[in-house]
Amino acid sequence: MKLILLSLFSLLIQPSFAQIIKGECTDDKSGKAVPFITIVNGKDYTYSDAKGNFEIPGNAGDSLVFSRIGYSRIVIKIEEGRSGAEVLHVKLERISTALPPFIVNETRSPDTLVASPVWMIRDFFFFHDSLLLLTWEKNPDKCFLRLTDLKGKESVSLPIKDKPLGFFEDVAGNIYLECKMATYRIDHYREALFLQEVDQMQYYSVIRPGVGLSPKAFFSSTWTAQRPDFAYVNINRENPVADTMIHICDQHLYDLYYAEYKFLPFPVKCEINRRCRRTGEDKYDVAAASTGFTNSIWWRKLYAPLLIEDTSALVFDHYKDSIFRFDASGSLINAVSMDFHKNKTYKSKLIQDGGNENIYALNFKNGFSSLNRVNTIDGQTREELVLTYRYVEHIRIKDNRVFYLYRPFESSQNTFLYAEWIHQNDLADKK
Repeated sequence: MKLILLSLFSLLIQPSFAQIIKGECTDDKSGKAVPFITIVNGKDYTYSDAKGNFEIPGNAGDSLVFSRIGYSRIVIKIEEGRSGAEVLHVKLERISTALPPFIVNETRSPDTLVASPVWMIRDFFFFHDSLLLLTWEKNPDKCFLRLTDLKGKESVSLPIKDKPLGFFEDVAGNIYLECKMATYRIDHYREALFLQEVDQMQYYSVIRPGVGLSPKAFFSSTWTAQRPDFAYVNINRENPVADTMIHICDQHLYDLYYAEYKFLPFPVKCEINRRCRRTGEDKYDVAAASTGFTNSIWWRKLYAPLLIEDTSALVFDHYKDSIFRFDASGSLINAVSMDFHKNKTYKSKLIQDGGNENIYALNFKNGFSSLNRVNTIDGQTREELVLTYRYVEHIRIKDNRVFYLYRPFESSQNTFLYAEWIHQNDLADKK
């Protein structure tokens, strides 16, 4: 009798526990498995494997969200009375990832957003739905920070006493102005701009190394301009533990870097070793710095950016010729090959659209800058957009619109801010 009661009790409490929802993701037309689909159920998430299969905790009434670049986002509600042994068949509709035709430059000139006969623009940055402009007049030491809308209408300005070097945006979206003597966080309150000085030690040790933020982790970098290698680490936001995600290394530069110590005269090696025992420095770092190798024509700074795409972190490793995709917790999902960085015109710079997260490779040839959309699924680039003017500066992209600074070559005009649409569909929508 006790055994029967225990069995009935176990049946009664069983529905209160989440069951495991199993399923497979396939293409609705070809029927082939679709890997790396993001499946989200409340706070739980997972990815479909190479065969399109997945498992995720869930109960009747839950809504599963399926998404991936290249496919339409769908939501499926788990029905009542569903058995845990049943397999959920999810058919996803592929959408076109090809870019629409680009604007032919002869048919339309870029828009002049901000122009002044008195001052010129040194740099700019997006600030929420506005633009921050770093401007100067005839005297480069007389700088102003100006706030305008996206059409160039100025609302407020603020003089800068320090010598500005440029803008920086942290992973939380705060904007900083780096200057020669200090670094300032830019705040906008009640139609006024404020510069709040931040602690330099905290800025360069915590804020500056941060490269990405996901629902599960904080991504940071150990990059320095004087090292031939660095690492990306992820820090769990619930249990602050740092784990190395990936190690970036230019092997040829790495070998040259460490060879500097090897070929030093014996007395110099002894002096470096004595110094390192006192200070705790690495003898190879000291040797490379003392010989001037990191300032020579052979030295080049490493470039392998980490960019956030939806809930994934993408590392573009230019030295392993691969794009590594990590999930929100910093675990590796997959890697695909890339070769666009081997183009001789490539400027070793990737630009991400601040509105839709599209990623573009920047190229430069005969004075003209061009953008190639990078498909992060297959690592290939799409059609090329050549910007209208030559020798443009500070190229940034937001909502399929390219912003840049330009001063006509051999002219007395000040540097103005221009913008042009990436493709014709965007232009048609704005008319």
